[in-house]
Amino acid sequence: MKNIKKYVLYHIILFILMNILITYSLAEIEKDKLNDELRRSINIYCNQVDSFINESLSINDNLTTAFQYTSAVKKRMDEIYNNDPRIINIYILDKTSTILHATSKMRVGGKLKSRAFFMGNIQPNSNHASISNVTKNEFNKKVFYISRSVDKLDEQYIITMEIDVNTIGAVIDSLQKDTTVTIKDFDGQTIFQSINPHRNSISASEKFFKVPWEITLTTNRNVYYDVYSSALIYTLIASLIFLTLHLLYISYRNKRANEKLLEDINTQRKEIIGLLAANTAHEIKNPLTSIKGFVELLELEYDPVHNNQKFHIVKSELERINLIVNQFLLLGKPTTVEVERVDARDIIRDILNFLDYDL
Repeated sequence: MKNIKKYVLYHIILFILMNILITYSLAEIEKDKLNDELRRSINIYCNQVDSFINESLSINDNLTTAFQYTSAVKKRMDEIYNNDPRIINIYILDKTSTILHATSKMRVGGKLKSRAFFMGNIQPNSNHASISNVTKNEFNKKVFYISRSVDKLDEQYIITMEIDVNTIGAVIDSLQKDTTVTIKDFDGQTIFQSINPHRNSISASEKFFKVPWEITLTTNRNVYYDVYSSALIYTLIASLIFLTLHLLYISYRNKRANEKLLEDINTQRKEIIGLLAANTAHEIKNPLTSIKGFVELLELEYDPVHNNQKFHIVKSELERINLIVNQFLLLGKPTTVEVERVDARDIIRDILNFLDYDL
């Protein structure tokens, strides 16, 4: 009973350890797969956001061209404002950042931020356009500005677009799948983070091409929970294999123990038989010696010249009995077998004489 309890406890502990090891191994494999998946996803997000920024830069460039070479810039500003939901406002500023034209008429004549704010982050891949830090407008919305400096009639102006950050979030949300998406600007300020973010150690980061922002994707999946059912199945299979091998080993060990026990029993039996045989041989040998002595005395009295074959046969049979008794003694005391040459004619002659006597 104690052995059964010991084996059960042993296998329970082994099962738990195997389950932990297999779960950890499968989780590491799943983490590698998730990292590859995050890398592929982050490339898609980067392309989408870069496309969003590139379209905004193209619109700004179009406005700049219209301002420089045509007089219909106000009409063009209104068209873009009405047709593009990402744009909250479009401004034309003079060198003092005073608003000369705006899609919101109430802002004309007012001032926004400094020229350094609008033109302080000219990007190398944006055709001399500047992308500002993320800030909040008068409606407490997160916005950023895409601006270009333009010269017209020896005066410097700034064409700037106020972009709603939430429209970038709309692009991200349309692609989001089991991941938390975080976008930070070059100052480390969070521009966008997906709804109900889930913190996890598996994440990947990448910088955008068109703008010096960084996007981080963090998986919302719990890899240990995902792989546990598979790990449990693998653990059961491994445990069954191990248990089968263990039972085979126990069976083999018991078989060897039984064989050894039988060998010991047979050895003891042989020792007992040898002892009995030796004792019996001693009991036979004593009267046999007396009989042999009396036969020799009778031969001396009745056949002193040794012509009677019957005495010879009796003595031969007594020697044969003595040989058999000595062989009994060998069972109790193993000795080396002595081999000697004999004349087969003598043996045949003794047999024929014995047969003549019987007949």
